[in-house]
Amino acid sequence: KPVMVEDSLVQQEVHVGDNLLEHGGLEEFPIPISTPGFDNAPYLTAANWVTKDPESGIRNVGNYRSMVKSKDRVGICLLSPSQHMAVHLAKYRSLGLPAMPAAVVIGATPNIGLTAASKVPYGMDEYAVAGAIAGEPVQLVKCKTVDIEVPASAEIVLEGEIPTSYLEREAPFGEFHGHMGMESMNPYFEITC
Repeated sequence: KPVMVEDSLVQQEVHVGDNLLEHGGLEEFPIPISTPGFDNAPYLTAANWVTKDPESGIRNVGNYRSMVKSKDRVGICLLSPSQHMAVHLAKYRSLGLPAMPAAVVIGATPNIGLTAASKVPYGMDEYAVAGAIAGEPVQLVKCKTVDIEVPASAEIVLEGEIPTSYLEREAPFGEFHGHMGMESMNPYFEITC
């Protein structure tokens, strides 16, 4: 079972509010274009998205294609309504909530990345699974601007919200096998911290 730790124990440089874009926002990071000549934008790689079921509070950690759209906005590719982030977003929408809190964890320990890429049954807290893989509880800290917990050991955390009532164009994206991932309408993430 994951454990909460004091965020004062974690080394932090926080950009929020008027300081959000002080260092260029997402342009502060070397985000690659994975397939030059084919990708329409840089995409976050090894990005572990964290969301929560609004009714149970059970967390999901998943890997989703993440198109950089601006200094403070990222597109999210949800291929199926059965993906756990899509289930969470649908629940927020059905409850009439305007946005779903989310966080993107970059530079996580291998057990987090392995869990994020695995098909863990819905309703199982994926931090508990990651802790079982590592043989010890995952230490978590609360985000600064959204009600989400993230690994205390993360190198980079992006916090924000995913609007529930609006979709935007995402992709096309060059796939590893030489084909193009199709353009589709998907949610987007507005960064708050």
